[in-house]
Amino acid sequence: MDAKIYPHDRLLAATILKIVPASVRPNHVTILRLLLTPVAVLLLAYERYDIGVPFFLLLAFTDMLDGSLARTRGQITHWGTLWDPLVDKLLIGSVATVLLFHQFSVVVFLMLLGLECAFVLGGWLRKRRGIVTGANWWGKWKMFFQVAAVVSYLLYLQSGMLPLQGVSYVLFGVAAFLALCSLLAHGL
Repeated sequence: MDAKIYPHDRLLAATILKIVPASVRPNHVTILRLLLTPVAVLLLAYERYDIGVPFFLLLAFTDMLDGSLARTRGQITHWGTLWDPLVDKLLIGSVATVLLFHQFSVVVFLMLLGLECAFVLGGWLRKRRGIVTGANWWGKWKMFFQVAAVVSYLLYLQSGMLPLQGVSYVLFGVAAFLALCSLLAHGL
């Protein structure tokens, strides 16, 4: 499978990917993120933000890392195009669920859960029709804003700096808008 190389892929290929051994495949990174997601969720659920926030950021970074590995090394697989977005949704969805149950209203939780379920259902339906699609720019920006929203809210919880709470709400809103755009771009 050929894929478009994005600017961040070139940047990572020129820097961090040079130290990633050739034996490390993109799917290995996806599996690692899947296995470590419960650790991040537990750290944040027990309000260990000093460890949980950097750990969450590391896991979020592995999403960019495995995609860049796959595209720059020509290692895109059907398994990866299906599982990478599912593992991303598990990471973001689990952390958001912990935050939402602790901090937000049920309406916000149901809205975010509904969007993520729509993504999973859409991917499953496309796969059943034999259509395998990679990430689009809308989805990449959605993931960026989701991570930024979660991190800003976690930093608010850790520091008590009220402006960070407002920033996180705006970022969650932008992420929801981009999620809708991504869904439409994929034909849902």
